[in-house]
Amino acid sequence: FLRQTLLESKAAALLGMLFGDGLAIQAESARSKGRAYTPFALRRVGALALIGTAHSFLLWNLDILLDYALMSLMVLPFLRLRASRVLWAIPLLLLVSVAIAAPFLSLLGQAEQHPEWFHAWGLQHYGAGSWLEALKFRSWELVHFVGPMRLTSRLPTLLPFFILGVYFWKTGL
Repeated sequence: FLRQTLLESKAAALLGMLFGDGLAIQAESARSKGRAYTPFALRRVGALALIGTAHSFLLWNLDILLDYALMSLMVLPFLRLRASRVLWAIPLLLLVSVAIAAPFLSLLGQAEQHPEWFHAWGLQHYGAGSWLEALKFRSWELVHFVGPMRLTSRLPTLLPFFILGVYFWKTGL
């Protein structure tokens, strides 16, 4: 877990921190101008989710934008906290992300036990056939395999980095 998170996923972790940092900057800026941040944040997250969904279905189902939209929603309530309390969000959000991911763990176990199935399916649908057939398979794959995989791997791995980004901004680091 640590090797994957700190070494293999370092770019995603750094981007997660920067994304959390950006959320904190925008929230602070809105508050200093006397504006409500939540409506803007929800529009921004909604647009990000739409782009991520379109990209996941039409181009590449491992796109991270949809994941970032979900994580942003989970971080929004913690943007109002003082820096000394923001880090307490990490264990809470880890518990929530594990609760969200838990129902999908058996599916991932099947994928690990039978990788040849998923490889064969991918070759059958991506290696032959039309773009429309590939889109139909990508939709099935996103709902039944890739989406749950993303929930179980990216959510608990990257969500703490969003909070760290918020914390670093609030502390001036």
